[in-house]
Amino acid sequence: MITASSENPLLSSLLLLGIASAQLESIEQNPAVDILSCGDLSCIDSNSGSVCQSNATLETGLGIASGVVSIPGSDSSLSLTLVDGYPLGDLAYTGAWLTTQTLYAGVPANFNASGQDDACALMLQYQAQTLPEDEALARNTTSCDSTISSGLQRVLTNMIQSFDYSAYGSSNNTLPRCEALTQHFNAEIHSRQNIGPYLNTYLTATGGTLLGNHANTTVALPQYEGCQPVSPQEYTLHQVAIMDQFLYRSRPLSSADDDGGDDPTTGAGRTGVTPVLTVVYGDEEGGDPEVQYFCMKTFTPDGGRLPQHSLSEDGTGAASSGLHRMGVVGIAGIVVLVLLLQ
Repeated sequence: MITASSENPLLSSLLLLGIASAQLESIEQNPAVDILSCGDLSCIDSNSGSVCQSNATLETGLGIASGVVSIPGSDSSLSLTLVDGYPLGDLAYTGAWLTTQTLYAGVPANFNASGQDDACALMLQYQAQTLPEDEALARNTTSCDSTISSGLQRVLTNMIQSFDYSAYGSSNNTLPRCEALTQHFNAEIHSRQNIGPYLNTYLTATGGTLLGNHANTTVALPQYEGCQPVSPQEYTLHQVAIMDQFLYRSRPLSSADDDGGDDPTTGAGRTGVTPVLTVVYGDEEGGDPEVQYFCMKTFTPDGGRLPQHSLSEDGTGAASSGLHRMGVVGIAGIVVLVLLLQ
């Protein structure tokens, strides 16, 4: 304890310096930035038939983190926009409803994203849903304190930094770096029984390119009229990655690997956290990339909470009953199959 070492000023100073350094590293690795919703953007037309439409029959969610990803060698930064439920639909021949989560990069106007060093984004989900969070620690920011501990972040960062891109074939037959990184990251996850409180079978990552040769340069327009859901508002949106979310009754997926506890870790439907890990490579070949964590959430156009297990508040019974007819085991089989194909 610090009080016990007070007789040794040097030891006390070193201890305090170590604590301060660890706290600073945690803040840099996982900055807490406010998450904006459609209602925070004055230029949004809430009457248009698109992602920010208010009072829509099928509810979409959206969250924006402004200027969070630093660009090496530039004074500019990227923003992140996460959309839940657009597009959405059902799983053919099963009666199971699903939504999609789409990650967009907000890019400064006239910025050449494809001419930069590679940068990737990895989105995590659990049981094909958002990750649950500790309500006592929940904040409307990108902080991951409520979902992924700093210790677990270090474990995941080590998995990412163990990736050797040069091992992925010849130059004529090499996957894009971010696609290869996603394969490596999922393989690392699934090689372990547990990742913190999460069973490896149900934890999976979907990845895409933020910067570099394979960055998406096509401007996305998820909002049909008015400005786009991005901050700063002069930025343009570019799709990075998209993943499906399965909606089922509040009873979580069962697993033979569950320890039989009263409160197993389960997916949070549409109301939890989607961790986005950004992996930014520098000029130095073979150097470790910079890894940061942004725990994103999505909100209704007016900043409210999405329905957890359905596409709309009015459709809860219909969506749930269709999935109930499938049975928990049937849904689990579909989800596991999808996750294994990641």
